[in-house]
Amino acid sequence: MGPSIIVSYTKDLDSFPDCDFCVKHRVGYLISPVFDVLRLTEWKLTNSPEKYRYCVTVSIVGGQDNAWLRELALELRLDDESEEDVIHCIRRIVGESEDDDEKQIARFVYKDFLFRSRAGTETGIQIKGAFVQPSKEKKTMARTVYAFLLNWYRHIISDNHQTVFGAKIWASGMLQIGRVQVYDDTQKHFVDVLAQGGIGIDGFKPWDALRLSEQQISHWNPNALSIDPADKILAIVSAVDRYHPVGITTFDSTRPRLSVR
Repeated sequence: MGPSIIVSYTKDLDSFPDCDFCVKHRVGYLISPVFDVLRLTEWKLTNSPEKYRYCVTVSIVGGQDNAWLRELALELRLDDESEEDVIHCIRRIVGESEDDDEKQIARFVYKDFLFRSRAGTETGIQIKGAFVQPSKEKKTMARTVYAFLLNWYRHIISDNHQTVFGAKIWASGMLQIGRVQVYDDTQKHFVDVLAQGGIGIDGFKPWDALRLSEQQISHWNPNALSIDPADKILAIVSAVDRYHPVGITTFDSTRPRLSVR
């Protein structure tokens, strides 16, 4: 049993998701693996037809044609400057504003999700869809954004249905972010901890591909698959299990105004 791997989503995130109203909820920044400084803007959605609760949009500070800014960020990091100091430096150089959201390279939508642990009922967010500009490295972008979202939420939960691309993010990429637990949403308890190869350390197989052809399954290989149908098994990564902190927050509507240098 596991998140069911599907061919494709019908969710269209090429543009901002439909809703009656949206409000800026949080803004944060991080340095990507290729040394772009990324701005993440979280929007709280009202009356989304798809029942999305939030959308986070991703933009590159200074725009996409900024090789010199990437080189500068790399040099500063090699000089042992902190991620926060590098982010503030790049923002000052380009005169960037938190409101510069028009050139988005990625969008991720999610909703609130409740699950049970030994501590009782826990709240996190469940990823419900993603769009990454084709020219960008999708798996790296997604796992970097998910790692950052653990600054804002205690737990991030996979979708019940995933494309091969989305499943691979969790089966391999998220293992670089932190410990990934496998959760049975029917029995309401954790059943394993994910290891390499799309399988739990105790042998639990958290994905099925019953909706895919043999050719489509080949893109998932050599990861393990369950022979049982399963859209009630989820992967969960928690802030307490994240290996390294990522990024900074400069605006949070739920807290007093944060100071920005």
